[in-house]
Amino acid sequence: MMMSDVSVFQPLKTNFSISSECLGKDITFLLEISGPDYDEGATLKLVNTLRRNGFSTIEDVVSVSAKRIQLLKWIGDKSFTQLLVLLKKAERN
Repeated sequence: MMMSDVSVFQPLKTNFSISSECLGKDITFLLEISGPDYDEGATLKLVNTLRRNGFSTIEDVVSVSAKRIQLLKWIGDKSFTQLLVLLKKAERN
């Protein structure tokens, strides 16, 4: 999924079909599903940034708009793209 495919002002959940079981998982679940696609340090930075900004679960993350995530300090294009890829992976779990 590309950034241009995401509706910027709609909640991220409008772009993903993530199971309710997955939505309830802690955001550290992103570390579990990242696999070899991303450096573990980059994924850990993403998770820590989200947690510092009040996100605890996958549902917390997908309940806000893409724009809200993009405006967080330390979330650049690479981190945001990584998040989209990981949320796409979460759809399959």
